[in-house]
Amino acid sequence: MKKVAITALVAVAMFLGFGIGTACAQSTGIPVALVGDNVDLVKTLAPSEAANASATCGAVNVLKVTEAKTADGKPMSDLKGKAIHYLPTKAAEPVMLGDGFAGKKVKVTGKLYKNEATILVEAVEEAAAAGGAPAAAPAAGQPAAAPAQPGAQPAAPAGGKKGGDFDDIPVKSKSGLQVL
Repeated sequence: MKKVAITALVAVAMFLGFGIGTACAQSTGIPVALVGDNVDLVKTLAPSEAANASATCGAVNVLKVTEAKTADGKPMSDLKGKAIHYLPTKAAEPVMLGDGFAGKKVKVTGKLYKNEATILVEAVEEAAAAGGAPAAAPAAGQPAAAPAQPGAQPAAPAGGKKGGDFDDIPVKSKSGLQVL
C-alpha cells in the first residue's frame, strides 16, 4: 500500500511540475522577423461574413506569413502560410487596425508566441520589393506608399531544413534540451 501511495504522489508531483513548466515556457516569446501579407481577418478567413463584421472593432488585420526567421537568422519554414495575430499594443496599431498597411506586404519584428499564433510587435515596415530596400513606416494616421512591384515574392528561406519546429527553438538549459 505504501508503494502505491508513494508512486501516486510522485506521479502527481511530476504532472504538476510538467504543467507549471509548460505554462512558464509558453509565456516567453521568441524574437523573430516575419514577412508576409497584412490581410483583413474576416475577409480572408470568412469572406461570406464580411457584411456581418463588427462595426465596433472595425477592420482587424492579421499577417499571412511568407517568410519567417528567428532573430539570429534561422528560417522558421513551418510558419509559412499561417495567419499570425497581432497582440493589441500601441506598436501594433498601425498594422493591426485600419487601412495604412492593409493589403500590403510588411516586415514585422517582435516576439512570437508560437503556440498562440500571436506576435508582440516591436517594429513594422513595408517589406522590400524584389531587389529594393524596405520602405520606411508611414507617419501616424497616414497610409503607407504602394509597393514598387505589386505581387513580388520574397526569396525562399535558406537551408530548407526538414527538422520541424524543434530546430528553431533555442537551447536554454545546461542539459542541452530545447525549452518550449
